[in-house]
Amino acid sequence: MKQVTGATNNKPEIKNVSIRLRLDGHSFSEEKLDIPAKEKKTVEIEVLTGKTMLVPREVFDAKAAPALMRINGMEPTEKECILTSDPQQPVIALMAADKASVEKVRARLKEKIRWTSPLLRTGEFTASCLWIFRYEELAYLKVWERQTLRLAETFIAPTGEDLLFYVRELTQELQIENCEIRLEGNPTKQDGRLLREYFKHVAICE
Repeated sequence: MKQVTGATNNKPEIKNVSIRLRLDGHSFSEEKLDIPAKEKKTVEIEVLTGKTMLVPREVFDAKAAPALMRINGMEPTEKECILTSDPQQPVIALMAADKASVEKVRARLKEKIRWTSPLLRTGEFTASCLWIFRYEELAYLKVWERQTLRLAETFIAPTGEDLLFYVRELTQELQIENCEIRLEGNPTKQDGRLLREYFKHVAICE
């Protein structure tokens, strides 16, 4: 083995792989975990579950996570555990996930796992904006006003009508009926069509 001495510019390459997994006990697929070892170093998993909330780092306490989720009506069941995103970030996501699915993920991926959530996605918004990330019946919603996050939540909307009803009620309550709406993720054609029938500024982002 050749010994290397002195300074070198050859830094080890760190490869990160991001995958999206449904970990609420529904539609879990282990096939997405079949990642060649040489292709990954850190695996970032975007957890899809209806029980997701955000907590500012200043008040985050891992021991208090169950109580926080219970207060927000998201108390984990006996078959669920709580996952947290990077605690060093300004905002931390708390996610209730199916224990069995999480155990399968950890058993398959020996490398470092970093949990995250669609609710942690950010964007550059100069005006009021209502952002929606859609995946099957799950809807992640964030409201920005003048680049300040006003609201972030997750809800279940099986149909486009359900999504429209929720968004209409919310925009009326917050008095932001004329804000821009951005729809991302995997929205259905019905989602976009119904929102555009009621709101003037709807953008579907690929």
